[in-house]
This record gives sequence, C-alpha cells and structure tokens, in this order.
Amino acid sequence: MKFFHLIMCCMTVFISNACAQQSDAGREEHIAKPYTPLSETELQQLNEQQLLNAKQMSASALTYFVTKVANNKYGYTVFVDGQLYIEQNTIPAKDGTVGFNTIEDAEGIARLVIKKLGDGEIPPTITLQELKEHGIE
Repeated sequence: MKFFHLIMCCMTVFISNACAQQSDAGREEHIAKPYTPLSETELQQLNEQQLLNAKQMSASALTYFVTKVANNKYGYTVFVDGQLYIEQNTIPAKDGTVGFNTIEDAEGIARLVIKKLGDGEIPPTITLQELKEHGIE
C-alpha cells in the first residue's frame, strides 16, 4: 500500500510539473538540452530501484480485467493488491483514442503489462514493436 501511495505522489509531482511547463510554454522559448548519458552511479541507482520495484510487485497481487469501451472496442484495467493501478481504454503506444479490436488483444497486452510490473518496470511501457509482436497493427 505504501508503494502505491509513493507512485501516486510521484505521478502528482510529474503532472504538476508538466502543467507548469505547459503554462510557461507560451511565455518563453524552451531550448532543448543535449542528451547526456547517465553516470555509473545513476545507472546503479536505477538498477537498484528496479530491483526494489520488482521485489515489491512480486509480493503484491497483480490482476487485470478486460473492459468494454467506446465503439465496441476493448481496454483493460490493472489492479495491485485490489487497488486500481492502470485504466487503459485505448491502445498504448499508438496515436489516437481507439481501443483494442478484440478481447484477446486487450488481454494479451494486459498480461504483458503485468509481467513488466512483476519485473519491476514502473511505469510498464508498451512499445509499437511489442504491439506488432502481439498481432496488433
């Protein structure tokens, strides 16, 4: 439960920062900074955090449900210890607001999300390649 609250706090800070950046966008020009790779210390901290996430998630009950969404399409919800964690009404990684065509498509990606959570990937990101591997174009 503490882990869920930590994630919610992080999401609140992220959303607050994103909103502040959007409100500033019209007032000043943002200059893109060059990419700098993570230091060895930062990589180690990231790996340690992922291991901690995996340990916490492996001790949690991870469940999903396929849901019916607009236009006879499907989405899914993921619960961690009975608490709603993800509500996905559209196909992740794709532009637009269209749900999955079949229950099986939604279920396959929901299972992939649960596997990623169990592996400590937070947030569990779905790629276009993974969609393609699951037969979702």
